[in-house]
Amino acid sequence: MQRFRDWQNERRIRRLADKLKAAHAAGDRILARFYWRLMVDAINTRSARQIERMDRHIMERIRNA
Repeated sequence: MQRFRDWQNERRIRRLADKLKAAHAAGDRILARFYWRLMVDAINTRSARQIERMDRHIMERIRNA
């Protein structure tokens, strides 16, 4: 169940990042900052196991490079 919640959170982070980029490209700094704050909050709510999985994945990519 936790992996599903982690997956949902990562999807939310990606959607917020896309909205942040669009607002920034449109020159709407206030909206971009709003999306940035939401994205930071979502990143900070990652579970410890999600962070471990991400770290493990990054280390595998470094070793295989």
